[in-house]
Amino acid sequence: MPRGFVHEAFTDTCNDDNTADDSSHSFSYHVTIALATHDWTLAGMLTNATQHTLSRIIEYRMAMSMDLTSLDHPKNHRMARKQLETTLQNVWKELQNSITVDRIIENLQYKYERHNQGVLPMRMECIQKAASASSNPQNQSQTLSSSNWTGREASRLVTLDTIVHAVSEPPPPSKQQRGLFVRESSSEGLLGILQCLRKDPTKQYVVSRLIDLLPDKNKKNIAIFCPLTLLSFVKCAVEMGALAIVAKQQQQQTNE
Repeated sequence: MPRGFVHEAFTDTCNDDNTADDSSHSFSYHVTIALATHDWTLAGMLTNATQHTLSRIIEYRMAMSMDLTSLDHPKNHRMARKQLETTLQNVWKELQNSITVDRIIENLQYKYERHNQGVLPMRMECIQKAASASSNPQNQSQTLSSSNWTGREASRLVTLDTIVHAVSEPPPPSKQQRGLFVRESSSEGLLGILQCLRKDPTKQYVVSRLIDLLPDKNKKNIAIFCPLTLLSFVKCAVEMGALAIVAKQQQQQTNE
């Protein structure tokens, strides 16, 4: 959607009869992708530099003569036009002297720094939380076992580098637990991956490599099974108890 478009993102959950349940809450992904728009282009930088340069000169901040568009007085029109031609020549000289390569680079660097400083606190907070979860995951929840991790708290630890395996006997779903939500276009392929995992629960796979288990009939549409799709699917499967995270000690043994 266009930048600045006011919107609200929320998660729909359903009761057993498939009716909407507005009173319950569950997690969802709300991804915002920022593209390099006019503000970050050369045209945008030149526009800002031109406005800043010319706005400092009082003559260029004055209203333009209406004689430029009126032909009722030809003499006044010609004089206004001639004056505008002279003014534009002065404008080009001023811009050429003021807007240089060094100034554009300096302004761009300042824009980068100001933007990064604005988002740095939030970015560092996310990095610290991720580092804390990675270095000491047992503190995330006392309900996580020492070998196989399942459940909502465990699902929050899943990354593309996480090693998972199928659970031989998944726990029965609870009323608070959400179901498996996947797009119709990718559901067959993702469920095929899960079925392949269940054939041998002892086998362990890195999340990013689960694409290798995609059934052959779904590989013609492999583009829709992006890393984010795999990650979202595994997070949901771990939360439901269909998949489990392999403990760090077992991961090291597997790597050795």
